[in-house]
Amino acid sequence: MRYALRKDANHNNVGDAYKAVGLRAWDISNSPNGIGDWMVKAKDGSLHLIEVKDGSKKPSARKLTKMEQKFVDEFVEDDGMDVWYHVVLSVDEALDAVGVEVR
Repeated sequence: MRYALRKDANHNNVGDAYKAVGLRAWDISNSPNGIGDWMVKAKDGSLHLIEVKDGSKKPSARKLTKMEQKFVDEFVEDDGMDVWYHVVLSVDEALDAVGVEVR
């Protein structure tokens, strides 16, 4: 089954913020497997998968899709994974998730 891939309204703002502070960020939102929207290499070298949700929407509209939840259940919850996974609602949360201090 194929799902329509939609970006939240703040998706590009998050990517722009990562790049503005000098982080390497890859837009992986076109991946149909629920892996996340951005893959970011933090300044400490850690790898982060970022799922962007629009914080201005009601909570039910910010829930993970079935594919996103499946990814979390099967991969993220595995204690042996050395990749951080974050669901963020804003640019500030996105920066904080990868260790960038927000003013």
